[in-house]
Amino acid sequence: MSQPSSFDPRLDSSRAPFASRPDFGAVGTMLDGRYRIDHVLGEGGMGVVVRATDTRLDRTVAIKLLHSEYADQEDVLERFAREATVIAKLRSRYVVSVLDVSTDRNRPYLVLEHLEGESLEDRIFREGPLPVGEAVRYSRQVAEALEEAHAAGILHRDIKPANVFLTRQSNHEIIAQILDFGTARFYDAKRDGQLSKPTITKQYETFGSPAYMPPEQISSARNTDERSDIWALGTVLYEAITGRLAFEGEYPEVFVVISTREPPPLRSLRPEAPAELETIIERCLRKVKEDRYASMTELKRALLSLEQEILPARSRPNHTVPSPPMSGALTTSVLGEESVGEFPTTPAPAPGPDLTGDLLRPTPHLPLPVFADVAVRERTPQSIGPRTQPGAPLFDDQETEFEHPAGTERSKRKLAWVGVAVILGALLLFTGIRVSQG
Repeated sequence: MSQPSSFDPRLDSSRAPFASRPDFGAVGTMLDGRYRIDHVLGEGGMGVVVRATDTRLDRTVAIKLLHSEYADQEDVLERFAREATVIAKLRSRYVVSVLDVSTDRNRPYLVLEHLEGESLEDRIFREGPLPVGEAVRYSRQVAEALEEAHAAGILHRDIKPANVFLTRQSNHEIIAQILDFGTARFYDAKRDGQLSKPTITKQYETFGSPAYMPPEQISSARNTDERSDIWALGTVLYEAITGRLAFEGEYPEVFVVISTREPPPLRSLRPEAPAELETIIERCLRKVKEDRYASMTELKRALLSLEQEILPARSRPNHTVPSPPMSGALTTSVLGEESVGEFPTTPAPAPGPDLTGDLLRPTPHLPLPVFADVAVRERTPQSIGPRTQPGAPLFDDQETEFEHPAGTERSKRKLAWVGVAVILGALLLFTGIRVSQG
């Protein structure tokens, strides 16, 4: 199991901690007369992240501040401002939202939504490898966010478990959100990854986290394109599944490992993992970027297809289950809907490897939604039972009519009387014909 990484080329751990830096004030300090600092969440050499209260709107926020000695360094200020611009351009629910950007007493700061949860790095360190289905889902969500970023001409360049935050939504769904676009840059995919805006990255300057950097980024950060983010996401998925780094080694020796060696095969560490998942990761981690997925969209589709195969339908975010109009115990799962009623069910098949993890853990007291796109004329327990097998929706997306047993009996009697009438009519007709001939 890998421990949380401490290397970040943008942060110098040798600097004094927040508490001994009076230029930042203390807990209770106000920024622009609006944001009250409540708690320090983390610190690096260039700045600090705090939890704060927006006293104007009475809400909790996270604030990223720069240390005052960087206030006159143009390159640092440009990166800080660019991070705010990049995040503001993205609308994906899988990217942390920027709320404000300003400067107080010559200290630039960025106001972000406050997230409850933990980073993927902390989750792996605390619990070890994730269930396969859970890891695939989070990776697909990150891919979806990066797909939007790439469409906007933005490369992240520092995807790693520490920058993927697992947060619980108001509906109790746990999703992955990307943090920290501080090393992001603009590029033009139509011009083969060339910069679309002026950059402050020098030709041979390297930014990112060594263990997650693709070979082309090691030589120069300006060699990156969207396939570099694909490599990084592949290393994150590998680590989430196995609990270990895809490429291990101390800095800078790890660069040699990345450039010359392959990680242990995924299924040698997680035999229950699908072969398709091993193929996806292997393609993400090809040394030559032209051999990887051509785009984040292509990778997202591959992950989504695998996710749909692994996870039961009721655990998928977009899957909906109509609420039965009768009494019964109802629960909602963490990442979807799950109905538990008082109806007879078909015995479930013998369980295979658990690939879903906590995705189906019930969370009580959440109502199931009712959807009007399914018309049900009459329902009986007998008609519902066979459709409650794992992974099957309770109803098809079409009008369904269930026939009551009493109605069936009446139909049989009616059919019998019709038959008698037909026979009598035929006899009368035959008799009339014989009389006329006589």
